[in-house]
Amino acid sequence: MNYKITYPSPFPMAEITLDQGENLLFRPSSMVYCDTSIEFKNRLNTGGSGGVFKALGRSMVSNQSMFLTEGTSTAHGSTIALGASQPGEIFELPVDSNQQWLINDGCFLAHGDGVGYHIARQRGKNAWFGAGGFFVMETEGQGSMLITSCGTLHKITLDGTKPITIDNTHIVAWSNNLAYETHRLKGTWEWMTCTFSGVGDIYLQTSCRFMNAIQNA
Repeated sequence: MNYKITYPSPFPMAEITLDQGENLLFRPSSMVYCDTSIEFKNRLNTGGSGGVFKALGRSMVSNQSMFLTEGTSTAHGSTIALGASQPGEIFELPVDSNQQWLINDGCFLAHGDGVGYHIARQRGKNAWFGAGGFFVMETEGQGSMLITSCGTLHKITLDGTKPITIDNTHIVAWSNNLAYETHRLKGTWEWMTCTFSGVGDIYLQTSCRFMNAIQNA
């Protein structure tokens, strides 16, 4: 997937160029424009397995859409442009055999061939209060995945020597090998936080989707 980010934050746009036969899976309503040489179809957001009831169930208990859109290029050099649903950044997550990710609700934008995802179910209090709710997207394969943030993206790298606590609403994506536990941060109004430990990376957003949604309601 070849792409370039046009326009600076807070209103970026990803212009993606596809070869003939190349596919792009992206979040509904994120398309800004496209060449007429791209054909589209809707797909259930099931992570490649399951049917309509699985997609509906995920939509009911999370902030994710029941559908995704798949575009297939019928000519070399087809272009499609995608925009974010809120002011922030568009960023590439590198996905390979050494690095897979868990992605929070509403942060996925698009991925090309070679990269996929499956639906990871969270259990216990992590499902009720953790990042992503009951279900999160877990990447697989090798290639590029585009994600979005509300506000500026900030990366934290853990080396295994010191854990870190993060407000759930600011978590965008994290290395799937990191351990984490959801809890209330005593002495504060932070009722839903995650403490991460281990070795890996975490991407945060400086603004909060939840509060942004309330303010714009």
